[in-house]
Amino acid sequence: MSAGLCGGASKTNKAITPGGKKRGVGKPATKAKGELHMLSVALDYEYPNELDACALTASPDAHNFMNLGKLAGAKDVVFLCDNSKVSSQGWPTKDRVAREFSSMASRCKAGDFFVFTFSGHGTQGEDSDGDEEDGMDEEICLFEQDGTYNPMKDDEIAELLAEFSDGVKILVISDCCHSGTICDLDGGELDHLEIIHLAAVTDEQEANDLGAGGAFTMSLIECVEDLVEERAVDPTVADVYNMALKKFNNFDAQTFQWNVTASGDPNTMPWPLWPGADSGFTVNTLLD
Repeated sequence: MSAGLCGGASKTNKAITPGGKKRGVGKPATKAKGELHMLSVALDYEYPNELDACALTASPDAHNFMNLGKLAGAKDVVFLCDNSKVSSQGWPTKDRVAREFSSMASRCKAGDFFVFTFSGHGTQGEDSDGDEEDGMDEEICLFEQDGTYNPMKDDEIAELLAEFSDGVKILVISDCCHSGTICDLDGGELDHLEIIHLAAVTDEQEANDLGAGGAFTMSLIECVEDLVEERAVDPTVADVYNMALKKFNNFDAQTFQWNVTASGDPNTMPWPLWPGADSGFTVNTLLD
């Protein structure tokens, strides 16, 4: 998110519409049957660190997503946060995030859903293996507890996603700067997996922190509230994303993005963080 360290290429900033592998909104979602697993990582950066990354309000994003997840029936939920004032299961070092990722992959079986949310700073670094057209890797900004910078690059996130079994439905939400292709889905190596990535911005842009959470997260959460109010039935990832794009994609220099593997279909994958049409779910954000 923008506000300090940050000064993103992804599939498109347009709505998810008919055509090819990305079928349009209107086709009913495949009914969710499996278990929901969540890994939420948030960094508020309220400590001296090697990059002088400024403080953010990222932890509310994780709480909002986890609240939805629990309403949706998730029992396997892991929350990592660097803010000592926030209750979590540990500090999000690179090693800890990778271990939790791998552990969750081992618990997921075909038909299950895995949701990974990241809120914090994102940036770009020199491409380490020559797979980036622009010569830059995207990375999420992680620190050791002593403030030493130890990021997780897009190549490494892709390697962790590759640990999941076929048939697991995967949704990644990144609310950070330069995150359009943070999952490296365009190379084809992950095309056997059903992965959809929703990003706050392109690889070149900065994401907005509004002082009580990220603009992208708030947009998605507000749209879930709207769909509950409309008593929607089994909304898809495309339903939520397209509504957010239509209603809220007007933040300064921030363009929402989506990306998907060949096996993924945002128009038939159910929105996994769905509290239910009868839940009465409401949320108060700065976008109200």
